[in-house]
Amino acid sequence: SIAQSYFRKAHGVLLLYDISSQSSFLSICQWIEDIRAHNSLFCETSTKDGTNVVEAVLHLAREVKRMVGQSKDHSAGLDLSIPPRAAPRCC
Repeated sequence: SIAQSYFRKAHGVLLLYDISSQSSFLSICQWIEDIRAHNSLFCETSTKDGTNVVEAVLHLAREVKRMVGQSKDHSAGLDLSIPPRAAPRCC
């Protein structure tokens, strides 16, 4: 699939869509299906009011840094569970 070529060397992926635009929301569905088997995290954010935007990006950056650090041991695994201090709207 085309998604596999995009993800080949990726350590993280952010999928962005406009929830108020039906075509934008529907277009993202295939991308979501393509990454679902990659232990992915869904975190709802809003650029309109800033909800969870910083938290989501920082969490992804921390996990990528951790994963890259572990890859030297060949034991890398991406744990995308939300840390306890994350905002409650993030799932």
